[in-house]
Amino acid sequence: MRRCPHCSAFVPATLCPECDHRLAPPSRALARLRNAALGAGTLLTLAACYGAAYQPMP
Repeated sequence: MRRCPHCSAFVPATLCPECDHRLAPPSRALARLRNAALGAGTLLTLAACYGAAYQPMP
């Protein structure tokens, strides 16, 4: 979450719930990078917890 520059409240989206100040949305490149990092982190966590998929020997 970001903070509002006017009232220092936490802003969940682009409109401050306290003072109704509108913030610029985050850049698309930053959002894509964040989503890629979260996806990779999730896959690595699942692989570490459950291991690789089992494939029987022929």
